[in-house]
Amino acid sequence: MTEVTIRWARASDAKTLAAIGHAAWKRGNANNLPEEVQNRVTADVFENFAVTQPDNILIAEKDDHVLGFAAAANGENIVTDLWVNKADEGQGIGRRLLEEMENELVKRGHEDVKLEVLTSNTRTLGLTKYRGYHVTSRGLRMDATLSLPLHKTEVSKRLIGA
Repeated sequence: MTEVTIRWARASDAKTLAAIGHAAWKRGNANNLPEEVQNRVTADVFENFAVTQPDNILIAEKDDHVLGFAAAANGENIVTDLWVNKADEGQGIGRRLLEEMENELVKRGHEDVKLEVLTSNTRTLGLTKYRGYHVTSRGLRMDATLSLPLHKTEVSKRLIGA
């Protein structure tokens, strides 16, 4: 059996990443939002992001099958995306992607990493707690993509000198 590998995205991965990200977003985040807001986040939003940010997206794959991806947009120390294909959930893919992204952020000179997730996203919050993150803030924040205030939790982790 082939091992899971982690690699940087290519522009040609955009449609696959869009399908995974959009489906995972709908499963995990969209249910608590009004329908008109849900309709604003299409697969195209994910695809456009993937096309413009391949140097900031790590992909987990096995046998040329993309399992999920993590992104730190614009080379910053903020993980903006962490999505796993539904059929591949529960296999440690998210943990592995987050770990690899942390390693890459250290290589890029970042001393810490941050994530901001919906407070209702207990699965991701549990993963970050397991990986040593701590809550730095909670509350209503304007979501730039959705133009809607959402209750979010920000977590962070020291990567260097911890």
